[in-house]
Amino acid sequence: MENGTGSSSAGAPSGPTEGVIKFTVGERTVTGPLDLAEYGHIEEYRARLWERGMIGYDDAAGVGYGNISAGRASGGFVISGTQTGHKRALTGGDYVIVERWDFARNTVHCRGPCLPSSESLSHAALYERPEVGAVIHVHRRGLWEKLLREGTLATEEHIPYGSPELYRRISELVVGRPPREDTSGGGTATDGSREGGAQGYGSGTDDRGRMDGYPVGIPVILATRGHQDGVFAAGRTLAEAYAAIAERE
Repeated sequence: MENGTGSSSAGAPSGPTEGVIKFTVGERTVTGPLDLAEYGHIEEYRARLWERGMIGYDDAAGVGYGNISAGRASGGFVISGTQTGHKRALTGGDYVIVERWDFARNTVHCRGPCLPSSESLSHAALYERPEVGAVIHVHRRGLWEKLLREGTLATEEHIPYGSPELYRRISELVVGRPPREDTSGGGTATDGSREGGAQGYGSGTDDRGRMDGYPVGIPVILATRGHQDGVFAAGRTLAEAYAAIAERE
């Protein structure tokens, strides 16, 4: 879900199991709206998801839900901003570049006109897979329940949305290990660059999209038991991530 809290932190809806601050924004460069070349391809799929009600705004709860991102060949990723779920269409003023992230310090470093989605580190955990070029997070009760019934990849019920526990678990399930951290306590600031660029397939990939040494293939779809209705999909491209969701409904 989305509910920003100010200029230095990306927040979350308050509630009995969901905290109010999920990560800290470290270095932030405020700019004008992003160029269309940075976000136009993302907006195409975000618009489809908004029309389907998979990204949107919950009037009763007063919070937005769902977010979408795509990797950049030069490193990092472009993601929809916090507090944008109520908007039918987004502009360059509603997207931001997450340039680096630090899992150990629970921090993202960004550049753009707005604050990034509160799920940015969960997206970053999926970009730890070198062949992932796009990540989508949606809300759909029927799809969420179906995935859980079918035994699809899922995080545990006690792990809340947007939390360090969530992105660590996502990484364990999809990458096969926790996110990269400096065990000495200094933390690892990752620039998000991946061999082959934002949509690099890498080598050693079989016909199911599984790369050598990884527990699951790409595209991957994952339900979050502790974040009701929440579903993540990651693919080499936005088209692949979107299809992973659309084909399971």
